[in-house]
Amino acid sequence: MYRTLICLSLFAASVFASGGWEYTGNTGPEHWGDHYEHCGGESQSPINIVRKNAEKRTWGPFVWIGMRGKLLDESRPSSLDIINNGHTVQVNLKGDYYVSGGGLPSAYKAVQFHYHWGNDSTRGSEHQLNGKRYAAEMHLVTYDFIRFKSFAEAVDKPRGLAVFGTFIAVEKDKDNKALTRC
Repeated sequence: MYRTLICLSLFAASVFASGGWEYTGNTGPEHWGDHYEHCGGESQSPINIVRKNAEKRTWGPFVWIGMRGKLLDESRPSSLDIINNGHTVQVNLKGDYYVSGGGLPSAYKAVQFHYHWGNDSTRGSEHQLNGKRYAAEMHLVTYDFIRFKSFAEAVDKPRGLAVFGTFIAVEKDKDNKALTRC
C-alpha cells in the first residue's frame, strides 16, 4: 500500500519552536522569512527535489544506533509520547537513538518524528520530487548532540539539526509487506 522514497535535509529553522506558520495564505512558505529569520534562504522548506539536477555523492552508509532495537545502554529505558502539536501527529522519543555517517558533519540524536499529510492521496507531503507531491511525508528530527547540549540549543544553529524525510505514496494494487504485519 505504501512505498517510500528517502531524502535527507539538513537545516536549522526556528519554525519548530513556534506554531504560527501554515502552508497557505499570509503565513505560507513565501512569508516564512518575514516571521522567522532562518527561513528566508533559497534552500528552505518546502523544496522540490529535481533528480536530474541533484548531485550524486558517495559518503558511505548512515550508522543507526538504537533504531533497530540495539541500544547503547540496555539499562536506560526508552519510550515515546504521541501528541497533537497543533499541526500534526508528533512522536517524541525518549531514549538513545542516534545517527552518524552518510555525509553528516557530526553525530545526531533523534528527538521526534512527525507526519505531513493532505486531504487526498495526491498532496500532503511537505516537499516534492520532480514536481510531484506524495500522499504523506514523515520527518525524523535529530540534533547534533556533540556540539549542543540540547535540541533547544541546536534548533536555530547552522547544521544543528538533521532531518530525514520519507515520502509515503499510496499504491492501489500492491500492499507493503512490512505494514501488513501491523
